[in-house]
Amino acid sequence: MLITQHQNRIARRAGFTLLEVLVVMAIIVILAGGASIYIFGYLEEAREDQARANIVQFEKACINYAAKNGTPPASLMELVAPTSGGRALIDGGANALLDPWNKEYQYDPNNTKQNGDPDPVVWTTTKEGKQIMNPNRRGQQ
Repeated sequence: MLITQHQNRIARRAGFTLLEVLVVMAIIVILAGGASIYIFGYLEEAREDQARANIVQFEKACINYAAKNGTPPASLMELVAPTSGGRALIDGGANALLDPWNKEYQYDPNNTKQNGDPDPVVWTTTKEGKQIMNPNRRGQQ
């Protein structure tokens, strides 16, 4: 009989208790939560970098448009779908004009350099309201 009780105790202890499983799951959730904060932070930085790269591309395309037509485009839509029937300076259609947060880029075609040459400005804002501009513009970011 003594052997049977010992075997029963061993058989009952073969698995994990519910409490042990819950503690392990809680630890995993805490670790995953901490890691996700860093991952989402990097994703937001990547969106900002993508927006800056797009802005630089749009501003260069606006300057090229101005060199060809005498004035900057009235809107960024002229870069993807020129009304003159010429070749688009930006590929991707109207979707190319959306920032990484799915908002339209802001555009000021009237900005000029000190010598009077056109210097169109493109910018956007993050969900938190942080303004993103061309990093090559001094003192404007």
